[in-house]
Amino acid sequence: MKHLCLFAASVLAGFAQTPPPPPQGSIEGHIGNANTGAPLRKVTVRLVGLPPQDGPVNGGPPTPPRTMSRDTDEHGHFQFTGLDAGRYQLSATRQGFLQQSYGARRPGYGGTPILLSQDQHVTDVSLRLTPQGVITGRVLDEDGDPIPNVSVKLMRLLYRNGAKQWTQSGGSQSSDIGEYRLPNLEPGRYLVAAGPRQPIATTEPPPDKPETIYAETYYPRSLDVPSASPVEIGAGTEVRGIDIHLVKTPSVRIRGTVANASEGARGRGSVQVGLLPRDGGTAGRVVAAARIGDNRFELRGVQPGSYLLYARSGAPATGELFASQALEVGSAAIDGLALTLSPAMDIAGQVTVAESDAQIDLKSIVVRMRPSATGLGGAAPVARMEAGGQFTVAGVMAVRYAVAVTGIPDGCFVQSMKYSGQEIPSEGVEFTVKAPLEVVLSATAGKIAGTVTDKNGRAVLRAIVALIPADPSQISSATSDDTGSFTFDRLRPGRYKLIAWEDTEPGAYQDPEFRKPYESRATEINVGPRDQQTAQLRAIAVEEMTGVK
Repeated sequence: MKHLCLFAASVLAGFAQTPPPPPQGSIEGHIGNANTGAPLRKVTVRLVGLPPQDGPVNGGPPTPPRTMSRDTDEHGHFQFTGLDAGRYQLSATRQGFLQQSYGARRPGYGGTPILLSQDQHVTDVSLRLTPQGVITGRVLDEDGDPIPNVSVKLMRLLYRNGAKQWTQSGGSQSSDIGEYRLPNLEPGRYLVAAGPRQPIATTEPPPDKPETIYAETYYPRSLDVPSASPVEIGAGTEVRGIDIHLVKTPSVRIRGTVANASEGARGRGSVQVGLLPRDGGTAGRVVAAARIGDNRFELRGVQPGSYLLYARSGAPATGELFASQALEVGSAAIDGLALTLSPAMDIAGQVTVAESDAQIDLKSIVVRMRPSATGLGGAAPVARMEAGGQFTVAGVMAVRYAVAVTGIPDGCFVQSMKYSGQEIPSEGVEFTVKAPLEVVLSATAGKIAGTVTDKNGRAVLRAIVALIPADPSQISSATSDDTGSFTFDRLRPGRYKLIAWEDTEPGAYQDPEFRKPYESRATEINVGPRDQQTAQLRAIAVEEMTGVK
């Protein structure tokens, strides 16, 4: 009897230790050509397991996502088997086509997760890949001869700072026979420009009259964006013969010396000298290096305009040196300029809370400074909190910075930011002296939580929700999750408008002209101190949007 009991116990223990059966879930489907509908073989399909929406199990560390890939067969078919229950992101890529995610409204955009239950078989996943557009051409001189090894840039109308601007979105370089190729293009309108090769600096005296050099030229032979000819690209279109004829234009030389250049280069690398347009763009930017020994610099190919002339060396870790001055360039060469490198400033700051009785932990706050001059380069100064809300921003140069505060504690908002006793506007302020930077928080922030649905009452994933305060320059946005939910917290008490779209171009919500047709659809909410409000929004569908194809 005793042996029988022992045998039964061992059998039961064996059953208890039997591992669970392997997962039996699967996802399969087909990939086709968006233009023809024909199946596509050799498409690489990538499946990524997403983390649980409620965070890691039992509060443990996050599990690295499981990533799998398969290639489609001659029928465009793919299959993933042995899958656990969970959320998965699926995307597909193939040479000559634009990358596409499952559920995405356009190529290159985020898609919709596939929700897989235990041992479920999803068999109807379908993706249509859009063939890439291509632009090809040559870079030629005024005689029609090819120019090799010239930078070619691609520009597209994108939203920047609340308005549509021609923005660089790719590039290439002309070959040894002057040819270039710009692949992987979405349907749309593009500008193509070719940049000149920088003239070689010399020691000869600068000429009395302006020199004629090749300037950055837009297709077909324009010196500025308004007179350039856009190139229209359709799905799978290859537009050939976009030949850019470089145009010559007068330019001058800028010469001078950098005091402390030898000190700046010691242990810090070379001293960089450059010109940046005062309008904040990068067109017309010229960069050179100060010669070690006589500390002289020469900038060639400079066209008339308003610039910021600067010299810099080093990095925050080694101690950065910097000098700058405003410079107006006309039709005559400029010689004898003098820049004196000096250490970048350390700006001391303090974070306080307006409500004296509030117990707020400030250690998570980070103060970031971004130079307004595009192309200045270098690391943006960042400061973290010290004891008592004090902080120091190291490596601040004498230029204009926009200041941002992140890591704000829950329930708080930035009530004010001042430099040298003056409020810092949204466009930033020029840091010229070692004056204090003061940040005041208020612990009376409000919150808005809500959901976005379509006209049929279904939750909309990745809807763009704009939150518009009384000062529209402070507009912000959120993206709805799998359940259509969104949250705006750390809000200054006040009145807000909310508008939701199923899809928009990135940054479009910042443009007042874009928002104007939809203002009548806005939901208005008044948020009081420490108030929590809810909002139910219906997304504006893509087909309802003005000017959206």
